[in-house]
Amino acid sequence: MEAALVGLLGLVVGAALSPLVTALAAWPEGPPGEGETPEESSPQPLTHRGEAGFARPLALVLERPLQATLLALATGGVFAAAALRYDDAGQLAVVAVYACAFLVCGATDLLSFRVPNVVTYPAIAGALLIAAFMPGSELGPSLAGGALAGGKLLFLAVVSRGGVGLGDVKLATFAGLALGWPLAFTALLITALGGGLISGLALLLRLRRRSDPLPYAPFIAAAAVAVMLWQGTNFREP
Repeated sequence: MEAALVGLLGLVVGAALSPLVTALAAWPEGPPGEGETPEESSPQPLTHRGEAGFARPLALVLERPLQATLLALATGGVFAAAALRYDDAGQLAVVAVYACAFLVCGATDLLSFRVPNVVTYPAIAGALLIAAFMPGSELGPSLAGGALAGGKLLFLAVVSRGGVGLGDVKLATFAGLALGWPLAFTALLITALGGGLISGLALLLRLRRRSDPLPYAPFIAAAAVAVMLWQGTNFREP
């Protein structure tokens, strides 16, 4: 019963997140050096620059009911699964907030090839505070996880020359801090396997070309959420 109620709450939260995702995806971007870096900006923006922003997110959501429905279902499912995994109310609340951040970043990247700083920066700061002060957390493993995940994605960003953006690096750093060592390694492995599989299938089915950008944040987000629900976090071990 508790999981069902938490899942219902997740449906409501997911529906509320949809206007935020739409607004973040349509947020007008300045030239390089003002706001997002080229790696974080979309080569194919969802809307024309300056068309939407936060001016009419609700109208945009109404134009995309499938987006709102899928996000609500995903959030509700994650919340319900988290309620089954975490008995402590405080831990459950933190995992729910973490999941919302991952879902927003993954959905925004899918829509506009952007990972919003307005989400990743507070998420990183929050994960550090949780690691430092929440009972059961250890700051050392959290920092190790953040360094591993962020460093790995930063290396990929350098060698791929834009194939992986700095927004992905920040999201991976947040995931590593939230999960800690060694769970961050598991999340990286799932991210690599999932990204490689989907990318390979898309190429095989001719749904994308090798030169086409691939949103990487959804794979980071999905892997991090899967590990949280499967193995735990920095404050909850298997």
